[in-house]
Amino acid sequence: MSPSAATAMNRLRNSFRDITEVIIAFKKFDGNKDGALSQNELLSGMRSTGLDFDSQECNMVFAMADLNQDGEINYVEFVSALFPAASDGLSKFRSRLGAITDVKMAFKRFDADGDGEISIMELKNGAGPGFSTGEIASALLWETQIRMESSALLNLPTVLPAAREKVCTLKKSFKGPQEVQAAFQKFDVNKDGMISCEELKNGLNGCGLRFNDQEVQTIFAMADIDGDGEISLNEFSILLGGGSAPQPQQTATKSSGSIQFRSIDELKNAFKRFDVNSDGHLDRNEFKQLVSACGGGSDLEIDALFKKGDSDGDGKLDYQELIKLMFPQSAQALQKLQKSFSSLNDVKAAFKRYDADGDGHVSKSELQQVMNGFSAAEVEAIFALGDKDQSGGIDYQEFIGLMLPNAPATIARLGMSFRSIGNVKESFKKFDVNHDGQISRTELKNGMKLSDADLDVVFALGDLDGDGEISMCEFVLIMCPLAKNAVNRFRNCFKDIHDLASAFAQFDSNNDGLLANRNFPLE
Repeated sequence: MSPSAATAMNRLRNSFRDITEVIIAFKKFDGNKDGALSQNELLSGMRSTGLDFDSQECNMVFAMADLNQDGEINYVEFVSALFPAASDGLSKFRSRLGAITDVKMAFKRFDADGDGEISIMELKNGAGPGFSTGEIASALLWETQIRMESSALLNLPTVLPAAREKVCTLKKSFKGPQEVQAAFQKFDVNKDGMISCEELKNGLNGCGLRFNDQEVQTIFAMADIDGDGEISLNEFSILLGGGSAPQPQQTATKSSGSIQFRSIDELKNAFKRFDVNSDGHLDRNEFKQLVSACGGGSDLEIDALFKKGDSDGDGKLDYQELIKLMFPQSAQALQKLQKSFSSLNDVKAAFKRYDADGDGHVSKSELQQVMNGFSAAEVEAIFALGDKDQSGGIDYQEFIGLMLPNAPATIARLGMSFRSIGNVKESFKKFDVNHDGQISRTELKNGMKLSDADLDVVFALGDLDGDGEISMCEFVLIMCPLAKNAVNRFRNCFKDIHDLASAFAQFDSNNDGLLANRNFPLE
């Protein structure tokens, strides 16, 4: 590498602070949106950084980045060139994985909670020693971008890149959907409307490109979106760029820019991934990263979209706000259901009716059974809006908050009376006139000067154990959202009851079966 070439590459690298900015730059540089950069696009993009690059420097950078020498710089080549740490991290992963079966086994092992996604913590735990935090984060963010762009929801192309390179080459040989469909019919030798792995192997090798068995299996895994062991015409079209992924039941509005999610589950996984501090909210920076990974937008567009979604004006987007923003029809479906209840007593009665097995939670199937006249997509959206703690069921308090749209606003208004957690605790002691450690309805009504309607809401949402009184802990959780967020973040640290029990034993340094303030490892 000549000194001048290295200097030009380093100048360009230094214009980006992190991998997110590299991803955004690729999107901006790619003027015709074909997923690759020509020399002219790279030159225009480099000059748009504000640095004075000449044509010769651009040519040198282009030559360095175009690793497969096909005359274009694809996404992977661009990120590898401008953010080597990401490439190094992925190379480490690849070196530990061999065949496609190894990758599949690794994915299942890393996916500790079995949700079909690998979080940054799962990736870190699964990778084992020898990976820095930066390598883990970069690898995950790289995979996230590929996943956002691709219809295939597997991370296999990230780990085994050679097959993806050949697929990109194959894509360019088709001029439109008709040619892709013709290729499908040619590959489908037995004419059953599906392509088996063997048919795919024979068809690919008949296209003039040499694919080994591992690459064929990887491509098959990329294409088989629904995991049924065969590739449909739609899946084949998606793989080769002749079609589009199945559209969401609710399409993002124009104001949502290019952000689209095919399902509530996909949105849920994106929310988890970009909620870096796991506080149950996306701040402006986290939201900006999510938008950038989904296709980007100007700062003004992102800011306008954020303000539109932030319905309570707290400067953050929670999971429910993001659902309503990205799937506006979910809010419409919820309003339809809410109109069937005229009072808190109606909602309470409905919960008992919906909770068919009496376990204190309304499952998705239980909700489906009682929501006659609603589509499956509407039921899914309403369930996601109700299951705020993402436990897999809607509990009594969540159900009340879901069906009474004014309830959360009432709690927020009352919570503004308190300055801090300390103030909440002091007020509790003052309201607890008989000093029994519990606040009765009468004590709370007199202490806070509440109307009967507000009192009903506070007890419906705050009396978590249903004993007819509110304890100190319950009062803090309902009147101080920060405390509830902290509890949720702490809860999310544990995978299951065994993990929780292990943590308790570790915190209980004197083994007395109790935790004092000093037992918690606060920094």
